[in-house]
Amino acid sequence: MKVKNNVATGKDSGYYDPTVIEKHRESKMNTEQKRQAVREIINSQNGKFFTAKFVGVTGDTHVFNGRTGVFKYSKGGVNYSTGKEHLLNAFNVQKMGYRNLNLDGITEIHAGHSVYNF
Repeated sequence: MKVKNNVATGKDSGYYDPTVIEKHRESKMNTEQKRQAVREIINSQNGKFFTAKFVGVTGDTHVFNGRTGVFKYSKGGVNYSTGKEHLLNAFNVQKMGYRNLNLDGITEIHAGHSVYNF
């Protein structure tokens, strides 16, 4: 996965982020590597906001704006993403509720002044 653009400077950085991605070819990223990379990018935010573009079940492109580590609105419900490696539970700011984000459908992440394309 290549860091496409540094949002702060607006320049194409053109380098591979060694803190997030293991050495592998961009075009040959398999499902497990993509899931691991997406989780590491989101977890490296430490609760800060991120935006993810993903393809939904119907094939439509959606935008998820949220963060992890939010416990304020939890009511003690069941987390259905536990034990499912392809799901990540995060708080959606636009819907003001917790949502499961399918890691396999993510096409782009904006996090930490960088844009990550998959």
